[in-house]
Amino acid sequence: MLQGCELNMVLTEILCPDKIMRPELFRGNMKALADQIERQLALGVFNHCAVYEEELIHLWPRDDKEREAKIVKFAQEYGFRLGFYREGLCAIFIRADSN
Repeated sequence: MLQGCELNMVLTEILCPDKIMRPELFRGNMKALADQIERQLALGVFNHCAVYEEELIHLWPRDDKEREAKIVKFAQEYGFRLGFYREGLCAIFIRADSN
């Protein structure tokens, strides 16, 4: 049975197959990731955007002891909030102004 981020990814693929995030989009820089998160949130399908480990690792190595703090800082700098994070799974971003 699908749960959490895995379920979200499957639902996103079904509802918006041409709009889902792909790991290859995030091999560039943080601005590209922020733009992708913003596009995903603008769709209005979900009030959050999940970024999976395969995508996170291109910007934040898993062995970085300050990884979660750096992801939080990224979110704040680009107007998001880190709603959920689990190493090895995903980070879920929401708009900073949402409850």
